[in-house]
Amino acid sequence: MFLLRRRQHSPKLRLLEATVSIRLATAKLSILVNRVKRIVAQNPNDKQAIETLRKLVKLQLVLEAVALRLETLATTNIVSAEELSTVKEVIKVLGNEYKNIMPGIISILDDVDRAIVEVASTSRIELVDTMVSVPTESARRILEQAEHIAKERLYELLPRERRN
Repeated sequence: MFLLRRRQHSPKLRLLEATVSIRLATAKLSILVNRVKRIVAQNPNDKQAIETLRKLVKLQLVLEAVALRLETLATTNIVSAEELSTVKEVIKVLGNEYKNIMPGIISILDDVDRAIVEVASTSRIELVDTMVSVPTESARRILEQAEHIAKERLYELLPRERRN
């Protein structure tokens, strides 16, 4: 009987795999955004649907930023503890924020987290896993930029009467 061993991937390949997982998740989120957008168009006063739309758009934007960061790390082949820690913190914040709202996204976030740990391990980079709930400056900047852009996108998505 053959035993299948998991092949160890290079850090670059593992980062790109995580990026593909995130891109697939953002594509699925795009479909959800369109569904909720139709619900809001039919019921412009549905505050729960509007809040769900806001959260979906923000999640989509943060995931796009994380995917771009991972893709950049893989392309430049410059992997640093600071960059990996930033992505890991953003993933942790997303997991805490969306675990009750979208349980399906947690498996993708866990996969990305595992990829970061594997890359750090194979690159001999020590990641400090903080239990502090306050993200670092760079992680907070990613989240704030996504929030700002989400507000702009939400403005574009909502019917005119809900913009005020």
